Amino acid sequence: MAQLRCLNEHGIREFEQYLIRAGADRSAAPPYHLLDSPQSSAAFVLGQVEIEQRAFADRREFAEYIDARFVDAGIDEDVDVDGVWEWLTLYYFDATCPVQGDRRRVKKPNRYVLNPSSEVDPRRHLLRNAYLMHRRIGMRDPRAADLLMSQRVDDYAKVITHIGERKTIRDSRGALHAARELYFDAARGRTKRNVSDTENGVEAFGTFLVGLPHDYDLTTISSTTVLALLPPGFDDWIEDEERRRQIAEVRRLMKEGGIHAGSSAAPANQSLLTNRDLKLVPKSVRDDFFRIEVLRAYDARCAVSGLGITYSPHSGSVRREVEAAHIIPVARGGGDVVVNGLALNRTVHWAFDQGMIWIDDDFRVTVTRETMKDERNEWLSAHHGRQLSLPSDPALSPNRDALKWHARHVAEAV
Repeated sequence: MAQLRCLNEHGIREFEQYLIRAGADRSAAPPYHLLDSPQSSAAFVLGQVEIEQRAFADRREFAEYIDARFVDAGIDEDVDVDGVWEWLTLYYFDATCPVQGDRRRVKKPNRYVLNPSSEVDPRRHLLRNAYLMHRRIGMRDPRAADLLMSQRVDDYAKVITHIGERKTIRDSRGALHAARELYFDAARGRTKRNVSDTENGVEAFGTFLVGLPHDYDLTTISSTTVLALLPPGFDDWIEDEERRRQIAEVRRLMKEGGIHAGSSAAPANQSLLTNRDLKLVPKSVRDDFFRIEVLRAYDARCAVSGLGITYSPHSGSVRREVEAAHIIPVARGGGDVVVNGLALNRTVHWAFDQGMIWIDDDFRVTVTRETMKDERNEWLSAHHGRQLSLPSDPALSPNRDALKWHARHVAEAV
C-alpha cells in the first residue's frame, strides 16, 4: 500500500522531461523516485488516501477503484488537486504506459501531464479523463458510459475524442445511448471493430450531431430520435433487425411530417404529430418532436413572458430554457399537437400547470386573484392582461377549446 501524494511543479517538469527523453529512448527507466522525494512531491491535501499497485482491465475499473479510495477517505467532490493526476500516472505507469515487447511506447506528454510545456489539450489526460467520465456519466448511467470506459487505461481511443470530448454529445443521454447501440459490442464488453469508418463511424456520428440545427437540443431527445435523425447508412451498425425496422419507420414518418435534420421548419399543414400512423411512433419520439415543433412555432420564446434564454456550450449546439407545455395534459386526453401546446419558460410553465394563470378567448393572460395577492408572485402578476405571443403561422395558434378546458379544469376560472 502507498499513501497518495502529488507531484509539485519541479516533479511535474522532471516527469515531463523523462517523457520527452523516453520518446527517443524507449528503454529509459521511469523516474519512480519522484513519487516520494520531498523535492518533487508533496502531501495530498484533501485527506489520507491509501492505494495499492494493481492492474486494471479497462478505464472503468481504474475510475471506479480510485473513486472508491477517495470516498473511503471522505472525499465526495471531484478531485482535481494540482499534481495528483501526474503522481497517479507515474505510480501506475505500468498501466498508463505498459511495456510492449522490451520497451515502453510513450505517447504525447498530455496523456500523462495535465499542463505540459507544449500547448496540447489537457482533457486528453488518460487517468483524469477516465475519472471524470465516471463521475459525470458512469455514476448516474453506467450503460451510457460503456463506449467511453471500455478501453485499456493507456488507450485514448477515437470514441473518446469524437464523443467524449464533445460536450454537446457527452451531456446527452440520448446521444450516448445511441452511440452505444451503434458502436458497442455488449456481448464482448468492448468497442466494435472498424468504428473509425469515415462514412458511418464515430467521427461521422459526432460531426453529424453537432451540426444539427438549433431546433434539436440533444440534452432533451431520446436515443431513438437520435438514431432516426441519422442518415440510413448508420443503420448498418444496428444488429437487431426489428430495431432497424423501427428506426426506418420512425425516419419515414419524420420525413412525411417535414421533420428531418436539414429542415428549418415543419410545413404548417403537415406534422409527424398529427400523422395517422402516430401510434407507430414511440412515446419518447412523440415527446421529442412535440417539443421541437412547439419551440419552432414560437421561435423558442415564452408565449407569456417573451423570454428566450439560450446557452451555447459548444459550437453547433444551443440549449433552450423554454419548454413545450401541453394545454390539455396527455393524461387527460390532450394530443401531442402544436395547437395543444404553448412555449413557456420554466417558471411560467409551472404556474400554468398549477392553474395560477390561464388564457382567455382573446389570447390574453389572466393571473388569478389568489396569485396576485402574494407579493412574492410580483414577477408573474406583472403579466396579467398581457397579449399572448402567437406563432407567425395562424394555423399553429393554440386551440381555443383547449384553452377553455384548461381555464375550467385547471385554473377553475369558468
